[in-house]
Amino acid sequence: MAQLLLEKGSYIEAATAVGWTPLHVAASRGHASVVLLLLDSAASIETATSQRETALHVAAMFGHDSVVHLLLERGAAAAAATARGDTALHCAAARGHTNVARVLLHHYASAVAATATSYSSTPLHYAAGQGHASVVGLLLRRSASVAATTSGGWTALHFAALEGHANVAKLLLKSGAAVAAATAQGSTALHFAASTGHARVVALLLQSGAAAAAATAWAWTALHHAALRGDADVVRLLVDHDASAVAAADDEGLSCRTWSCAEHTASHAVWHLGWWQ
Repeated sequence: MAQLLLEKGSYIEAATAVGWTPLHVAASRGHASVVLLLLDSAASIETATSQRETALHVAAMFGHDSVVHLLLERGAAAAAATARGDTALHCAAARGHTNVARVLLHHYASAVAATATSYSSTPLHYAAGQGHASVVGLLLRRSASVAATTSGGWTALHFAALEGHANVAKLLLKSGAAVAAATAQGSTALHFAASTGHARVVALLLQSGAAAAAATAWAWTALHHAALRGDADVVRLLVDHDASAVAAADDEGLSCRTWSCAEHTASHAVWHLGWWQ
């Protein structure tokens, strides 16, 4: 049908309201034969949508490794960035498409793994935050920097901890991720894991040397975060690791006990903080 339409004079660069051309559509559906036909009929491989997405971005986004391979063979730019700075590798990493990521890294030097968005997010940040362990492992093997930070100072470990991806956090730590790395506001991965109630990650970070007493710019420790949530499991882990943290006060002079009682009067967290002792 595509061949017939082209023979009848259909405009090969016709675009939708958001800039999708026939090549974008074919790439998104994984139709390699149609992609090849369009390219052989002089479709522009670098035409971008209103968000600056090329056919390569779209193919990577939807996990079509054969189309990604074809586009790269025909000269698609792997480093082309969308409006937010995503490369095709960012798109693949965010969605866990390991085969696509492998194809992209095979065609281009490992330096593409270090490409960052306008917020300095790398493909490793994306994969870690979404819990895609296979992509994280691939990127690390291809020299992605485990220490790379976003503009706000977040490492891949921060993203994994925030979302509770213990298996990814373990991979990152084995690859040399700094457990004490802090964001621009002084938050460590332990703060993030405690603030979102991910007990497995909290335990892993403590076993890996995370300091329970580390404080943010507002003098909050991980225990402050857990107490505010009323999370008894995380509170227990932190108190058992370092009981002295119970008395730590924030920049307003409020202790973990105070926050826990203010928010969770009937909570087991209050008990573990020793209010009744």
